[in-house]
Amino acid sequence: MRTTKQRGGMSLVIGTMLVMTAGTGSMAHAQWVWYDLTPAGKSGSFGEDTLAGTHVGSVRVGADCSEPHAAVWTGTSTDWVDLHPPGSGSNSYINGTTGTRHAGSFLPSGLSYHAALWTGLSSTPVDLQPTGASESNAYDIADVAGTGLTQQVGSVKAGTPPHAALWHETPESHIDLNPAGSQFSVALGTNGQRQVGYMLYDYIYGDSHAALWSGTPESFVDLHPADGVENSYAVGISPDGEQQVGSVEVQVGSYMDAHAAVWHGRAEPWIDLNPPGSIFSEARATDGVHQAGQAYAGEGTYYTYRAYAWAGSVEKRVDLHALLPTQYTMSATEGIHTDRDGIWVFGYAHRTGVQCNRAILWHLAFDTPGDCDGDDDVDLDDFGRSQACLSDPDTAVPPVCLCADLDIDTDVDLADFALFQALFMGP
Repeated sequence: MRTTKQRGGMSLVIGTMLVMTAGTGSMAHAQWVWYDLTPAGKSGSFGEDTLAGTHVGSVRVGADCSEPHAAVWTGTSTDWVDLHPPGSGSNSYINGTTGTRHAGSFLPSGLSYHAALWTGLSSTPVDLQPTGASESNAYDIADVAGTGLTQQVGSVKAGTPPHAALWHETPESHIDLNPAGSQFSVALGTNGQRQVGYMLYDYIYGDSHAALWSGTPESFVDLHPADGVENSYAVGISPDGEQQVGSVEVQVGSYMDAHAAVWHGRAEPWIDLNPPGSIFSEARATDGVHQAGQAYAGEGTYYTYRAYAWAGSVEKRVDLHALLPTQYTMSATEGIHTDRDGIWVFGYAHRTGVQCNRAILWHLAFDTPGDCDGDDDVDLDDFGRSQACLSDPDTAVPPVCLCADLDIDTDVDLADFALFQALFMGP
């Protein structure tokens, strides 16, 4: 079903569907809602990250999908704020957000990108490019607990193939994360303490290895599985840093297919999220309980990509693309966040008759108190998460403890545990 509502004088495209496909497991029986956030009159848009009601990415302000401008949306409105730096080149992007600060890249002039940090709705970012570098990019950002600072990650090129990079809000704070023996590396995600990405020992002929760091090149952990694997990539990390997601190439017949992957701080065991029938897949983001990404399916040389959300296993998945009308032919996700209002997934989709992609926001509301995995019941999975919050409330992070905070007093204590027991034992 598609409807159009007026919000602030602008047209907002909304769709809903009950997803009840057999075998999809968790999150499969609640109602998902989707929103096309492309501003009126613009040729397209891309969604990259979402947190606390703030969504970031880029809006194409030129014809034919040209001139991407760094963009921030709030809520589900198509109203957006253009954060393209004044006086810079034609392109700018935001790739990650903490809700109040945003990381990305812009073209100050010429053809070389500079990593950038925006604060609030100011269109004048901090240029993070270190002295002596020829190019840099920032791909994610997170708060650093107890410091009041944020951490940015990405890559810096300084006369060599790019190296994974870390900053704390200034170009002088740059740290080169490139592991010993590596010829190339890039950091794609951070939780403020740990970073993920990938590296190559041989820049020309080598396989990519999924990488995990804890703020220094010496802390590098190789997440590349040992057997039957060529390339692996780590793209996203959970707020607590304990879960990493990306893809692993595995042998399927005579081919190497990339499968969406989940790690927990070490190379093995890893969890394969590839949906049955998919040629390959990748997970792009995780909130620690749920993962978001896409899977590719098709025949011969033609394939399409479809947005997916998982809850920790291939059995517990939702085909988010199935929510969209048939004129949306492909879709992908880049960010996921869970709060008391439910699960939010941000990405983009391609629509027939429109050249450029369009930013799409998916939302699943939690209708059942204590239902932390969104499967419409309170069971042992939710009970275990509630116990974890009670035993270690200082280190527990959303979405787990937001779901377990049943009396909504911003902490998880014995009062919540008693309420949870009542939900668990009762109807």
